[in-house]
Amino acid sequence: MSNTIYALADDVQAELAHLRQQVDGLMTQSISPTVSALAHRAEDAAHAASHAVTAKADELSATVKAQPLAAIAVAGAAGFLLAGLFNFMSRR
Repeated sequence: MSNTIYALADDVQAELAHLRQQVDGLMTQSISPTVSALAHRAEDAAHAASHAVTAKADELSATVKAQPLAAIAVAGAAGFLLAGLFNFMSRR
């Protein structure tokens, strides 16, 4: 009787090992390429966003150089508005 139990336990362990190998194979075949493709797309999106921000910063810099007084006026107005907003929020 105990030999039968040991044989059954060995069969169960062998089946579990086989199932683990199948799961590992499925992970490698289907999930890994999907994750890799998603990571590549995310990297491409990050590069595109970085280039867009750099281009806008260069454009803003050129505008400030072309119209420095207007840039100072806009910065002052923005500061005035932010100060008013913070003052209003602190009163609540």
